[in-house]
Amino acid sequence: MMNNRELQRLIAGLFPDDVAVAGSVTCPTDAALLPEEQHQTTAMVAKRLREFTHGRHCARQAMQQLGHAPAPVLKHEDRSPVWPDQICGSISHTGDIAAAVVAHRDGYRSLGLDIETAEPLDESTHALILRPDERSADGAQAKLIFSAKEAIYKTLYPLVGSYLDFQEMVVEFDKADGTFAAQPHTDRVPPPLAAALQGRYQVTPDWVVAATWIRAAAD
Repeated sequence: MMNNRELQRLIAGLFPDDVAVAGSVTCPTDAALLPEEQHQTTAMVAKRLREFTHGRHCARQAMQQLGHAPAPVLKHEDRSPVWPDQICGSISHTGDIAAAVVAHRDGYRSLGLDIETAEPLDESTHALILRPDERSADGAQAKLIFSAKEAIYKTLYPLVGSYLDFQEMVVEFDKADGTFAAQPHTDRVPPPLAAALQGRYQVTPDWVVAATWIRAAAD
């Protein structure tokens, strides 16, 4: 099992240097929600509340690295984060692990982070996640495709304002340098926007991590 430093090093190695990263392998005992966030958690079951609290704790730690004062990270009705005006970011959690990445909006339009366990993707979900031309992937490769698509959708959703199905995106990997690109199969994602998205990934014996971003200069 990774420790906090190893987790943060793994994620930070995938993003540009001016993206702040915070993560922990278990929810710290001092993790707490701000009053505005607490109002949005009254109907949450214990597991979801713990994930929400852990993720917001990581988000505030990352924002502090940018010199941003602690601020609430609320949620839209679709559960996506509501970031402060000057900040864009992404939160991911799996099991007890949670992590967040944030950056200034004058440098980035959007970020995406996804962390998954390295267990192969169950074959029963392949038809849901993989397009026909991706179906030759084995379980391990399918898990990587799933994680990359999750990160891509987290990056694109705030910009296109529309849910994207797994079938509406193909991921093209460059294993030589650990990068990937998004090829949309929907007119809701303008080709220049997809072309501006950059992605990197890392697979360890225990984890699959995908990182995506679009810089502010991208149209």
